Amino acid sequence: MMQMAGVTDPPGKALEFTFGFRIVGCLYIIGNALGVLALNSRSRILWWIILLVNITQATGPIMIPSSMWTVVYDVYGVLGLLPSVITDGGAIILSLVMIFSMLKYRTTWAQRPY
Repeated sequence: MMQMAGVTDPPGKALEFTFGFRIVGCLYIIGNALGVLALNSRSRILWWIILLVNITQATGPIMIPSSMWTVVYDVYGVLGLLPSVITDGGAIILSLVMIFSMLKYRTTWAQRPY
């Protein structure tokens, strides 16, 4: 794919890209795993961490070079785009829901104070 995207040194750039991609992926696995803690905990810091993870995850389509999206679509079609559409699209939706609920209820976790 690096050759198709017009990169000058595909083997070298592929190693760099893959290494960075794996690190970012591991960070998002950890961040999304923290989101599962929301089933048992309603701490404010957890809410802000989940919001931060989702907002940054939603920037995936912007952060990945557009040439890579074109190549993925050309090689794999819509199915190649599906993983990012699901994860990044879900992050956008969850971020918006969290922000709107915070604005509406004026507190995290959409819980009214007693």
